[in-house]
Amino acid sequence: MPKQGNAKGRLPSISALIPNLYLHLRPTFDGDSPIISAASIFLMNDVHIVPMVTSRPANSSPKLLGQKLQGAFGGFPLLRKIANTAPRDYYELLWTPSREFVVGIGDCKFDDSLDVLLRVFQETNFGYARVDNKGRSVLISLEDLVQLMRKGSLKSDMTASEAGSQVIHISPDASIKEAIDMMISHRVRRLFLDGKDSAFVSDRSIITYMFGGERIYFVRRNPEQWIDAKVTDTNLGAAPTVAATDSISDVAQVFGVQPDACLMTDDGKVVSRWDMVMKPWKAGALVSGAAVSNSESS
Repeated sequence: MPKQGNAKGRLPSISALIPNLYLHLRPTFDGDSPIISAASIFLMNDVHIVPMVTSRPANSSPKLLGQKLQGAFGGFPLLRKIANTAPRDYYELLWTPSREFVVGIGDCKFDDSLDVLLRVFQETNFGYARVDNKGRSVLISLEDLVQLMRKGSLKSDMTASEAGSQVIHISPDASIKEAIDMMISHRVRRLFLDGKDSAFVSDRSIITYMFGGERIYFVRRNPEQWIDAKVTDTNLGAAPTVAATDSISDVAQVFGVQPDACLMTDDGKVVSRWDMVMKPWKAGALVSGAAVSNSESS
């Protein structure tokens, strides 16, 4: 099995794998805009993270690869901010400038190897990065790489079970507040409901509910009760089931495109985009489709 990529890059360049990356239009937001505005951009564009076009975040870590981190707005950081806010201050929180709590995403060059990009993901612990090409930048995500798997440009024979992660369960009667606390303590974006097969509540489904028009109207009148609802009041997701022995390359074909999409293996593990891309890469089991073709023809 090949070793993890080195500085020269074992995998092809980003530009070779996704030559049309700069044609992908991605939303951005102004860091001076309030949370309520940033959340609306986040939800309307059906994305998981939105880069900020003004100053980078105060909590960015200078030790990360010596990178120029760019601020970004995402579901999990927003939930963390809500969890650290007193209920009496919920309505005021909606009008807080977004830049005060965004996270930092890393960057790389368009001609860097995919290994460089994946090291950025690993260092920042986010499946998003900014790609620079002669002064122009664009967002790249793990979903872009899963799309490469769907096309056969990236492959892995690691099984879904080998790549999968432990499922964290929550009671259907749990409150949104309990769900947020569990997500933060377990560092997961999805909680699966007890007795509900593959149904799950995600950070995104919670935010979609909380920032919907009806709930925003509610928080104006009853700020302290903004998150006093059950997880079943949100729009729950459902994870398709795949065989534990299926390869990552095979299950990529049924992986959804929604921001909180995931799969469930028949031996009880959850497979996220991070699992599909990062775990095979770390194990040296992620290869380019061209490399596979050349090996088979030789």
